[in-house]
Amino acid sequence: MSYTTARMHLKLFLAGGDTSQGSKPWAVSSPPTVINAGRQFEMHPTALHIIFFIGLGLLMSCRHAENKLFTEIPSSQSGINFTNTIKEDEAYNILTYEYLYNGGGVAVGDVNNDGLPDLMFTGNMTANKMYLNKGDFKFEDITDKAGVAGRPKWKTGVVMADVNGDGLLDMYVCYSGPGTDAERANELYINNGIKNGIPNFTESAKQYGLDAPGTYTTTVAFFDMDNDGDLDMFMVNHADMFYN
Repeated sequence: MSYTTARMHLKLFLAGGDTSQGSKPWAVSSPPTVINAGRQFEMHPTALHIIFFIGLGLLMSCRHAENKLFTEIPSSQSGINFTNTIKEDEAYNILTYEYLYNGGGVAVGDVNNDGLPDLMFTGNMTANKMYLNKGDFKFEDITDKAGVAGRPKWKTGVVMADVNGDGLLDMYVCYSGPGTDAERANELYINNGIKNGIPNFTESAKQYGLDAPGTYTTTVAFFDMDNDGDLDMFMVNHADMFYN
């Protein structure tokens, strides 16, 4: 709504909208006249500006509250407590390894087939964390029970997929960062099955030919490239040449 239109509406409402004598209530050359109990006084345009913008602000704030898309769930309610903490020292810093802050990752999937999405977190210098969805935005840390803590080294991502086609989600964890090729070997956690609602995994990357040591992996994607009914894997790596 423009200023002139707002001014016209105020005058028509307050003054009764008398335009029979050819007056132009939408004109901005003079302040509108307001009739109040037989007395006549003038309202300055600045006051109209203030009234208009206050009303507009109230309207927008109400609409924003009604159209709120997300609600934050605190960790005290969800039970999710994971921090990807990177500790810098003389051996590990941005000068010795320029990809120091590349890493972390999260995957979402139903690992125990109960119809609820579960969570798997990975971090640069911290152990993995798996959280089982108990419903109503509450999660249980089942990392140790599931056997997916992994190595406390440079994880750069995690992907869930039914790699062996048995109807259970497996997980592929990507490694990179400083260290040896063996320390950068990726991990494939095969889902062995579910007992009392808890899945259990076995690390089997080398057995499946997917450990890819020393590749500085960033992430992978599983898909059936040749339409033969099983999943193939595409791997994305970053450069292994360093100039510092």
